[in-house]
This record gives sequence, structure tokens and C-alpha cells, in this order.
Amino acid sequence: DCRSLKHNGATLQFTVSIGLTSSQNGDDSVCILRRAEEALETAIRQGGNRSYCHDGKSTAPVTRPSGFPALPDLPEVTDGSSPKFASGD
Repeated sequence: DCRSLKHNGATLQFTVSIGLTSSQNGDDSVCILRRAEEALETAIRQGGNRSYCHDGKSTAPVTRPSGFPALPDLPEVTDGSSPKFASGD
């Protein structure tokens, strides 16, 4: 499943994969980045377009909280500018 953005008449399709972690006692930057990278690699291996979090022991999918709205459709861009969303989005 991917998102689409129309830009100057062309339809661009993209996905986003995210790897998350948090710092823990005794971590240095290398440990934190290694866990985030492992979570990202898991997200990609699981098909992409998803987020995974590493808790220091294992990775798990990040799920949308109940009642949290889906992302809005992206507007069409025809003048080379960045997409503009309605206020409140």
C-alpha cells in the first residue's frame, strides 16, 4: 500500500518505513542507532510502509491508537510548490 502525490500532472507514489527506539541506561549513540536501524530493517523486511520499535530486546510493529484518524489524502500540486493542507490538518 503506498501513498500518491500528484505534482505538475505526474503521479508520484511513495512509502515510508520507520525504525524507532529510545535510549536506555548505559547506551551510547552507537547502541541507539544500531537498535533504530534494526527496527527500520525489520519494517522494510515486513513489506515496507510501516513502523517498528526496538525496546532494547526485540522489535515490534507500531500500531495506530484506537480512534486515531487515518492520514488525509494529499492535495494535487500544479505550480511546483509544496502541498498545502486545509487548516487544522
